[in-house]
Amino acid sequence: MLQELPAGCRLRFSGYCLGDVVIDATGNSPDVRWFELGNGYISSAVVHGNPPPGLPPTDCPGGHPGPSDLALTARPSATDPSGVELSTTGRQLGVVGFAAYYQERGADRPRWHQLAMTTAKQDFRTTWQPGAADGGQAEIPVLAAACLGGQAPTDTSDALLLAPGKTGRPDALTGDALRIARAEACRYPVNG
Repeated sequence: MLQELPAGCRLRFSGYCLGDVVIDATGNSPDVRWFELGNGYISSAVVHGNPPPGLPPTDCPGGHPGPSDLALTARPSATDPSGVELSTTGRQLGVVGFAAYYQERGADRPRWHQLAMTTAKQDFRTTWQPGAADGGQAEIPVLAAACLGGQAPTDTSDALLLAPGKTGRPDALTGDALRIARAEACRYPVNG
């Protein structure tokens, strides 16, 4: 059943499930969350707000299971000599965010920077030019995280240390560093 709801109305949700990717027009970011109303579902992409932190998704008709088994790879870009192609594989991926930990020119210290949020239409890959990094780092940590949408990282992620030759070796991020990296990879993108 299709319903039209007035703009600015308040809705009460009983939960959410995971479904098809819809682009959030406000943040121009992909989202796979579908909020459950008493008699149907509405895409999170057209609603302002997020489920409470820690609330797990539930099952719904036509829904998808959560993401798992994400693996990140890095290789020199075939189309951009100064770039590196980051790509992921995994199961039940709907949205993948990428982030790198580096010091920008003129900054006091390094921090995590979002590189991209991608969907299956983009094959969960992005090309990044590490030239923005200016911290004298021999290796730059990069991370890919499965996201449910903007501001919604999952526990499914993988990290590499990216060497100057644009190849990666595994990196074991833990604790706050891992939490911060996942949050940055899955934040609402800043446009413009």
